[in-house]
Amino acid sequence: MTRLRACVPILFVCLAAAPAGAQNRTELQLMAELRMVHEEVQRLQANINAIVEQLKATNTRVDTQSEDMRKGFANQNVAIGEIRNTLGTLSARENESAVNVSRLTGEMKSIRDGLTIQQTMLNNIISLLQTPPDPNAVTTPAAGTPPTGAPPPATAPGIPASPSSYYSAAFGFYAATKFDEAIEMAREAIKQFPSSPDAPRAQMTIGESYYQLGKFKDALEAYTAVITSYKDSDQVPDAYYKQGLAYQQMGQRAQARASYQYVIKNYPDSVARTLAEQALKKIGGAS
Repeated sequence: MTRLRACVPILFVCLAAAPAGAQNRTELQLMAELRMVHEEVQRLQANINAIVEQLKATNTRVDTQSEDMRKGFANQNVAIGEIRNTLGTLSARENESAVNVSRLTGEMKSIRDGLTIQQTMLNNIISLLQTPPDPNAVTTPAAGTPPTGAPPPATAPGIPASPSSYYSAAFGFYAATKFDEAIEMAREAIKQFPSSPDAPRAQMTIGESYYQLGKFKDALEAYTAVITSYKDSDQVPDAYYKQGLAYQQMGQRAQARASYQYVIKNYPDSVARTLAEQALKKIGGAS
């Protein structure tokens, strides 16, 4: 269009210089051509305007779709986060249920054993009641019968002790600051019921009791037993942290620092991680 506008003055100059007859014909022809060019320019301008409007509409649709997609992704992220939280809660509940089922299984075994003993005792009593005494029999003390005046023998055992009775006793001794009794009872509980879900905590209680008694080497061995014997237990992060405390009490700062750093690196979501960071800052060392 710029070129056409530049050519218009030149055309008028040419028309002025041409003869009159030829000038009229040429002028008419040029005017006709100029009208055609002007109409073509108007059509092109209309097409350009239409294309510009289409581009604006397209850009609007693209912006709207982009905003919708952004909102959709944001909503999906929120939904995924909620699903992840729900799965975490369900997983925690499942683990808790599994622990409770394991505890109940141990309790049921003790109850079944006790019922078996009670049934045996009842059968013996019924048998004795149904057998009439022999009047001609001479009563002589049986071998092993305590002499007259001795205390009566212990009564037959009833329901055997359950895992919870052992472990609860150990935890109760520790809560009452009876650390020697807590160690003894926790060891006996682990010995009697090694597969109980409370066994890792009992082993941890042994370490805690030794630590409170100032026997840091024994405490360190007990914490190490938690790590080696119960690798999948939730007590392991605390055991590593308490390892660091025991090392620190024994003056072994490098080993303490290594234990703290291990907790920070491998158990970032645990409470022990926060405690380990605080302990590490006190003795100096990058986390």
